[in-house]
Amino acid sequence: MIRINLLPFRVARKKENVRRQITFFAFSFILVAFVLIAFHIYLNGKIATFNEEIAATKKEIAKYDKINKEIAEIKKKLALLD
Repeated sequence: MIRINLLPFRVARKKENVRRQITFFAFSFILVAFVLIAFHIYLNGKIATFNEEIAATKKEIAKYDKINKEIAEIKKKLALLD
């Protein structure tokens, strides 16, 4: 009767499973890192956009404050004339 030793096959299969798990872990780690980096870049872009909007709004406020001061002066002059 011929006996076949399947032990080396089992060891090879076990090594392949370990290799597959390590590859899956590495791929998952790289994917998570990529997603986090992309999200970070996205949020930085939004922050920059909001900062630009804030700066533009502050410029508008300064412009309108100047106009309001002129209007207040004109109202004072009209009150003196009345």
